[in-house]
Amino acid sequence: MSPRFVVLDAPVLAALALLLCDLLAPAARAQTLQADYQVQNTYASSVGSIGPLTVVGGTDASFVQTTVDSQSQLVLELGTGGDFNAPPVPPTGVQTQTNPFLSASNYSVVLLADFSLDVNLVATKVFDFKNLSSDSGLYINDTTGLLSFYDGTNTTVGTNPFTSGNYGQIVLTRNGTTNVTDIYVNGTLDITFTDTSGAAILGDATASGNSFLTLFKDDGTGVGSTVVPESTTGDIARLRLYVGVLDAATVANLDRTVPEPATWTWGGIGVLALVFGFRRRAAAVA
Repeated sequence: MSPRFVVLDAPVLAALALLLCDLLAPAARAQTLQADYQVQNTYASSVGSIGPLTVVGGTDASFVQTTVDSQSQLVLELGTGGDFNAPPVPPTGVQTQTNPFLSASNYSVVLLADFSLDVNLVATKVFDFKNLSSDSGLYINDTTGLLSFYDGTNTTVGTNPFTSGNYGQIVLTRNGTTNVTDIYVNGTLDITFTDTSGAAILGDATASGNSFLTLFKDDGTGVGSTVVPESTTGDIARLRLYVGVLDAATVANLDRTVPEPATWTWGGIGVLALVFGFRRRAAAVA
């Protein structure tokens, strides 16, 4: 019997292309994306084998339903904050052990969050890189809403303010070859500096084999030589960790919402149904 050729119609071709994209996309993302904490009633990452977020400091952490960029979703609400010398409750943060999943010096962090800024306070520590063993890190000024990076000696201040209760996306990248550290706010470069002191290298002063990233929690000794009150309040909507440095174009195009679980499930079922139907038609022709 001579071979028979089947001509695929446009809808089937489109369905197959869609299926191929869905199958390949996770593999492509896995090359760089090492953790995606979507905080949908769980502290676990939705990708990779990195461990879950761990609550540190206090215990005032809970999942609450709210609206993020017009989408209703759960977020992780952290703490009631206040002066760390006499807070209403111990200030609460979260952290992840990044070793061996990230390079300690060559990585990117994407945080979608809002901050409960209090003009009576001074600063919220957004990122701590040394397992709460150093005062250096990324802060937000509770009066101006501006980000600032403190390396233990010098402070570099951004120009794009946050407003209390409004979600914004912070991206921090550190290049392990050049030590250049870039911080973006909502896709726009806000702070850039050369991290010659290694303040943004993930580590732990008490155990060199550890690498921690801590959010919304300070080491509790004040900024520099001055003891000042610091707030650690706000909501985390999503946290992503990448190996390597995201470039400006990639940062500008990052999505800001948590993927809806049903999107792939029902889309995949529909595509598979189309493909199954095509195979039956092809078998009938043969």
